[in-house]
Amino acid sequence: ELNYYMDLGFLPPNMQFWSISGRAAWYGEKGNENNPLPGTKTAIEFNSEPIRLTFDASKAFMGDKYSHFVDVWVAYRYWQNKFGLDHKVSRVCVGNSTCTEETVYGGVTVKF
Repeated sequence: ELNYYMDLGFLPPNMQFWSISGRAAWYGEKGNENNPLPGTKTAIEFNSEPIRLTFDASKAFMGDKYSHFVDVWVAYRYWQNKFGLDHKVSRVCVGNSTCTEETVYGGVTVKF
């Protein structure tokens, strides 16, 4: 598993309110006995959630003293071989992409 956070300090000073963060994980095969579909081999899962681009709105509008009081963000989630079901061969997955998830979502975080 890998967790990361990075301020985008290479941006010009008037745009240094952005950061990127997230988590990526690889999970090994679960074995046949744990498979939700008996007789089907499980696969290695890859899960990254969220890959988040954050704008520190409070720092941008009120100064450094108020850093991360209000963050506005957009995130991307990617999960391949969901629950160990192989997206290439599982009867459940082939043809309908239910074993690979891709989601984009956004939000606001407020610190009290």
